[in-house]
Amino acid sequence: MTTIVAVETPQGVTFATDSRVSGSALNDGWVSKVFENKGVVFGVAGYLRVSQILQHTKMPELPKSDKPEKIDKWVTQNLAPIFLKASKEVSDLGHRGGSLALFAVKGRVYDMDNSGSWTRSSTGVYSIGSGANYALGALEAGASPKKAIKIAAKYDWGTNSDVKIMKVAHIA
Repeated sequence: MTTIVAVETPQGVTFATDSRVSGSALNDGWVSKVFENKGVVFGVAGYLRVSQILQHTKMPELPKSDKPEKIDKWVTQNLAPIFLKASKEVSDLGHRGGSLALFAVKGRVYDMDNSGSWTRSSTGVYSIGSGANYALGALEAGASPKKAIKIAAKYDWGTNSDVKIMKVAHIA
């Protein structure tokens, strides 16, 4: 699978991801597991096809307001259906399981499962994928996002130690 972490601070969000590609002979980091589309940063663990759909989907305009409740509403009414549609396309092909995603919208991170339900962490620390528990423990112990992925790679077969970082400044 993969491991993706996000750390939310007042300055912005830092994403870190490994570069493991499951189900392919290629494993050279060519896949963008964290990417931006029209102001939304996505980190997707699970099916590559879901990432590819989200990367090239027409996105609705971001909410004009920076109020948390307005951003939450936008995620629920706009982003969740887009993620569900991408996930459904993959499941309609007969694939079992699903994808998980971390989204950053206007400096706020959302952890979304394949039902479209989302949560937010009171600590600002997030992790998804096969090495999520290792990475989350490392983050909580004070590791940087990059170090957290490297620690997950040490203990999780589905994570490798080739780490990619994306920093997103929060612009209010």
